[in-house]
Amino acid sequence: MNSALLDPGPEEDLDSEGSSRTFSGGEETQLCDTGRSSEEARTPSTPNERARFRRRHRNDMKEAAIMIPPEEKLVQSEQRARIYAASQEDAPAMQELIRCVALARISFGDLHWKVARAHVNLAEGYLQIKGQALQAKLHCEKAKEIMYSNTRHPVSEEERKDILRCLITMFLTLGKVMVGLQKYPFIVLIAFYGDL
Repeated sequence: MNSALLDPGPEEDLDSEGSSRTFSGGEETQLCDTGRSSEEARTPSTPNERARFRRRHRNDMKEAAIMIPPEEKLVQSEQRARIYAASQEDAPAMQELIRCVALARISFGDLHWKVARAHVNLAEGYLQIKGQALQAKLHCEKAKEIMYSNTRHPVSEEERKDILRCLITMFLTLGKVMVGLQKYPFIVLIAFYGDL
């Protein structure tokens, strides 16, 4: 074995405790328990250290997610639901739509039109993604009940447009559901043959 590799050499001087090392340039570097400098300790090298680092990082992310207000979480969840639906990922899309209903109720209360919009989106998801017309009908009726019991008037023109868009989507989805459940079979005939 080469003794030059084991011998510290003239330019290094080890401290008696082994906690710092002084180089010939006069700079001092703190050593960790493993004998590496603090700069090297930031990047984990063993599998256990990497796992601990990931756990710590994941906990930090969870703490940051807890601090996000529900209104922002609602917007993020709606975006994720659209992305999942576009990429044909059914289960995550439905999970995000259900989360949207819960977040809308937390954010705006039970009788707000945005809760109705979340129910309409969930009804569309049940109808288009899962093909469950009865479940979609229940959510459309819940949205209709919320919209009819809402006594608050819209403040801005943009909010009026959003409410109208929600109502149109609700009735369109409800019509598709009724056709799917064959409650109104004459609608299919009119759509197929035109005016009778």
